[in-house]
This record gives sequence, C-alpha cells and structure tokens, in this order.
Amino acid sequence: MLCAYFKSLRNYGREQTFNPARHALLSQMHAAVMKKCNVLWKAAGRPKSAEIIQDVLGHTLSRPGETRWNSLYDTLQQISNIKEKSLLLHRSLNIKNTIKENEFDYIQE
Repeated sequence: MLCAYFKSLRNYGREQTFNPARHALLSQMHAAVMKKCNVLWKAAGRPKSAEIIQDVLGHTLSRPGETRWNSLYDTLQQISNIKEKSLLLHRSLNIKNTIKENEFDYIQE
C-alpha cells in the first residue's frame, strides 16, 4: 500500500513535463519580440526619431534601464499600448520589420 502511494507521488504532475519543442518556439518568439522592441527603443534615443515618435504617438517611448527592476515590464507595457498606432509609427520611422499581432499578444502575456 505504501509503495503504491509513493509511486503515485512520483508520477504526480508528469503530464506537465518540459517540452523542448515548445521551449524553443517560445525562445524564438521572445528573441524576435525583443529585437523589434529594441529597434523602437534605439529610435527613441535618436533626436529626429524621437520627434517622429512624439508626433505619431503624442508621447515619447521610455527605454528600459538596468537600475530599475520593473523597467522592462513598464516599457513593454508601453509598447503594448501603442498597438493601434504601431503600423503608422513603423512607417514613419522607416522600420520594415513591424511588430505583428501574435507578437503583441506575447508582449501582453
């Protein structure tokens, strides 16, 4: 009886095992999203591009800082909030690789 109990404990939660294929897909999505966000953040650091961002969005884009522990979350949230104006912003900045709908969903999660 006790042996069956320990076997059931050992097998508990096995259906949620690590899936390398899913992990690789999420890693690729994360890398693609961060690359596109970095393009926007770098543009926000250039005076002429920052002016275009201000004109299109009505505000500037913040950039994540190393000393603020939640700055990446805040800046990703800010990019998530510009979803409707994203295409216009990318066109105005001549950025060809835009953030796609599924990438905005990833940012939102």
